[in-house]
Amino acid sequence: MKRFALFLLLAVLAVAASAQSGEATIRKAFEDKLKAPVDQINRSPMPGIYEVLVDGQTMYVDEKASHFILGTMVDLKTMNNVSAASRSAWLQKQYAKLPLELAIKVVRGSGKNVLVTFEDPNCGYCKRLAKDLQKFKDITVYTFLLPVLGENSEAKARAIWCAADRAKAWTDWMTNDVTPVAAAKCDAESALRKTMDLGQRFGIRGTPFLMFANGDSAPGYLQPVEIEKRFKALN
Repeated sequence: MKRFALFLLLAVLAVAASAQSGEATIRKAFEDKLKAPVDQINRSPMPGIYEVLVDGQTMYVDEKASHFILGTMVDLKTMNNVSAASRSAWLQKQYAKLPLELAIKVVRGSGKNVLVTFEDPNCGYCKRLAKDLQKFKDITVYTFLLPVLGENSEAKARAIWCAADRAKAWTDWMTNDVTPVAAAKCDAESALRKTMDLGQRFGIRGTPFLMFANGDSAPGYLQPVEIEKRFKALN
């Protein structure tokens, strides 16, 4: 029995060492070739295939890191989106570490329902979302400025970030087209660069992008009823 137990222990250690070796090989290959940090590596449900998260994008690679596929994995038995579930779990971990000091905070009522958004000040659907959120009574919205639509968006984002009251400047512009006025002697470049880097790390390709406390996310506009449904699922 002791020999059998020792055999099992050695087998487990061998598998663990093999997995670590495979992960190290994959990490080095991705970081050398793609010049981007690897956020997460997991064994996928498919034998011999690893799931790799790089810049918010999910990729699948063999253990020798000789080929990779950019795409989505679906479990044919359950039709569950394996990639989406894994990304959601990763985003949930990131949610707790968000640099909220770089976000514009708007609170209404008790603020018990928390929503994080990434938005461009010239995004039409972002403005529609902003007007919708005015109707929620108990909500806290953290908005990271993500000016991806050009120079005018960047200028608007700088003015909003440098306004005496950021929350008011953001809300007035997004809901009533009141042009934001920047306060004197304010440098927004560092903050905006950090939020842009954060957007890239999360793989955000457009605005708005919504995040909820459980890691659930939505790349695009959501109807108020859908937002309400997701809040209820958290309470």
